[in-house]
Amino acid sequence: MSQHYAPPATPSVTIRPAEMSDVSETWVRWLNDPKVTQYSKQRLKTHTLDSQSAFLSQRLLDESRVVYLAFLYGTHIGTGEILYIRNSDEGACAEVSYMIGERCCWGKGIGRQLVNLLCKEAFKNKNIRKVQAGAHRENIGSHKVLLSNGFKISKERNSDTYFILDREDFI
Repeated sequence: MSQHYAPPATPSVTIRPAEMSDVSETWVRWLNDPKVTQYSKQRLKTHTLDSQSAFLSQRLLDESRVVYLAFLYGTHIGTGEILYIRNSDEGACAEVSYMIGERCCWGKGIGRQLVNLLCKEAFKNKNIRKVQAGAHRENIGSHKVLLSNGFKISKERNSDTYFILDREDFI
């Protein structure tokens, strides 16, 4: 990571790109917590330090993705990811995903702050016109996070709701 990287921040939440040294028991604990992964495909797997290291290693090699760690007043509380999509039906766009692993942080506006920071990062790329996200239909907390950041529902399919945010609508 560049020493000149200035992470975007809100008064309480900061993000920075993940590094291999960031794989931790805490991150793995979140992935194995049925409440944290209730609406995620991650709930279908058992995670270990080795499996999380392999996952992050793969992501770090993929130039179209950036994995971020989220911190609340310096404490690691979650993760986020941006996938840059060059050619899509929506034009140049990015997809954001996120997880607040520390349950004590739920319902306090921290997810909203995290998604806002991820969108700011995505829109730094001037070619990105839209940011996409998805959430399980029953994940009302995630729906609120996305809608509070200016996302609009674009479609529903199976058990998922898909959201889109135009650059012009970014809050």
